[in-house]
Amino acid sequence: MRILVIYRINTKDPGITGIKSKLDGQVKAFKKSHNVDVIYLTNQSICFNDKPIKQLADNWYSNKLSRLNVFYKLFYKTIQEEIKLDEYDLIYIRYHAAYHQFYSFLKSLKAKVVLEMPTYPYDKEFSKWWQRFQLSIDKRYRNKLSTHVSRMVHFGPHKEIYNIPTFRMTNGISIPEHVVLAEHKHQQPFTMIAIGKWQYWHGLDRLIKG
Repeated sequence: MRILVIYRINTKDPGITGIKSKLDGQVKAFKKSHNVDVIYLTNQSICFNDKPIKQLADNWYSNKLSRLNVFYKLFYKTIQEEIKLDEYDLIYIRYHAAYHQFYSFLKSLKAKVVLEMPTYPYDKEFSKWWQRFQLSIDKRYRNKLSTHVSRMVHFGPHKEIYNIPTFRMTNGISIPEHVVLAEHKHQQPFTMIAIGKWQYWHGLDRLIKG
């Protein structure tokens, strides 16, 4: 089976190292049984595997208007123009909210489509004014997705999302083989450290309470 994995992320952004690790782990797992290609962004380009297929302005990621143009117009338009999508049996996409260009891209596909839903429900996470505008667009298109999407990968209890049946999975990343975990006996004080790009929904209060 030929699989195309699409992550609309800048893999050079140090703030999304966890998402990049998940991307690498998924591609590695798919490659055990299938022929896999992957599309993503860097600071300079849209890439197909390790090959740039469209050069971008050097400041596109730091400039808000340029970032919107890349995310909401150029990304999927470039994929349609540069990649032979009919050659794929399955297209796996990390979901990032729906909008016109994304929906048009889905409509053009002949392959089966699987969307990975990183967070659900997510409406309350869109708190800033531009996020609320983005959410209003998402609400316009997301209930139409079931016509063009076969399954939704979901890390939660929901059996359906937007009338799309889900694969319910456990979230996680691959641990490098060279990492050695030492065994430590319990002692006082008990010290923990949490490292990440924390947001209010990550639930550190539950860890502390536990």
